[in-house]
Amino acid sequence: MDLPLYGRVLWRFRFLVGAGILAAIALSFISYAKIQFKDGRPVVSYRHAVVYQSAETLVITQTGFPWGRTQLPFTVDSKGVATSNYADPGRLASLATFYAQLAQGDLIRARATTLAGVPAAIQANAILAPGNSSTPLPLINLVGFGTSPIQAIRVAIAGSEAFRGYIHQQQQASHTPTSQRIVVQVLNAARQASVAVPRKKTLPVIVFLGVLVAAIAAAFVLENLRPRVRVVGRGAKPAEASRDIAHTA
Repeated sequence: MDLPLYGRVLWRFRFLVGAGILAAIALSFISYAKIQFKDGRPVVSYRHAVVYQSAETLVITQTGFPWGRTQLPFTVDSKGVATSNYADPGRLASLATFYAQLAQGDLIRARATTLAGVPAAIQANAILAPGNSSTPLPLINLVGFGTSPIQAIRVAIAGSEAFRGYIHQQQQASHTPTSQRIVVQVLNAARQASVAVPRKKTLPVIVFLGVLVAAIAAAFVLENLRPRVRVVGRGAKPAEASRDIAHTA
């Protein structure tokens, strides 16, 4: 690799290479940000926003707090059949998986959008038992997304409120007895947000390198099309002069 030769070629076409560098900087900036005019003044803003997330943890339970009992009470009818006054804890855990899908439905999203005042992007998942990836707990992790921490928190709270309101409304419409109703409570409220999708810089870097490489390649193409011959001096042998011809192989 003849670095001095490459340096002479780039210096010969320094205006072309310099213009390429300026174009690379400008195009990479345009791919990362945009300029808009507001009130006659230019305002620079990012093309893609950072996505934040905030979550609320919901617990699936029922009235009477069955989780505080060592054993569930039951009653015996006249035929001697024992019936528990509480739902099977395993059923409450299995409902968490179903409720997580229900919370992501279009109806819940529409209600959450109305409550939050912004389009509600919601994701819900049943929380699994530690050390066992297949056993669900009666817990739901409901995540709200937004373009700012405040918006993400607002969407998470609105999604939780919309879902709990929907469950209560359906129970009233079906005349479900209070003692048999599932209760969805907020275990951990959404109070803070974290970055879910950062602002990516991959495209600006690719644009910058692509334009810069194109400018350098153009300089070498022009050098091959118009090679410059430098005279060595008097008495130089033809072979020596021919070797001093600037070219790129």
